[in-house]
Amino acid sequence: MAKQYGFYMDTERCIKCWACEIACKQWNGIKAGTIARRKVHEVTSGTFPNVTRTFGSMSCMPCGEPACAKVCPAGAITKRGE
Repeated sequence: MAKQYGFYMDTERCIKCWACEIACKQWNGIKAGTIARRKVHEVTSGTFPNVTRTFGSMSCMPCGEPACAKVCPAGAITKRGE
């Protein structure tokens, strides 16, 4: 397997659906309610009524073919072959 450097996370496309977290747990056989190798974070900025929300999916990066990227409905997670 090639050396892995990381995932690309497009915060403009993430809709915080948590599909990546669920797929990662299922793919790796992790019991629900325990650890998370992938976690969606939310960052808010501004003051009312001008508040913005940005989401980011942080990963552990061990997978050769990440299930989280395959199930992302917005296409926010990608991994290049190189």
